[in-house]
Amino acid sequence: MQPKKSQKQYKMEIKLNIQQPDIFRFLQKRGYEIEPVSYVLPAVEEFLINEPERIVYTFIATKPGEKRSRENVYLKVFEKELREFLKENNEEK
Repeated sequence: MQPKKSQKQYKMEIKLNIQQPDIFRFLQKRGYEIEPVSYVLPAVEEFLINEPERIVYTFIATKPGEKRSRENVYLKVFEKELREFLKENNEEK
């Protein structure tokens, strides 16, 4: 009878400086299409906050057939895909 191996989990924060074209290439290799979008954020008028309407310009990353949404902002998708990529490469060893 062999004792159970305990797996320790460590939490780590890593900061990366990656240029936008490199992020786009990575996502395209993973099957994503990159498209520019703009979102209109409505004006906010509350008790102590008055902000005018704003237009935000960004990019979304979608797979063919996937609907465009704010959840597909390229940085969110990149973070998710990078985690998946690291998990895939860790399991192979």
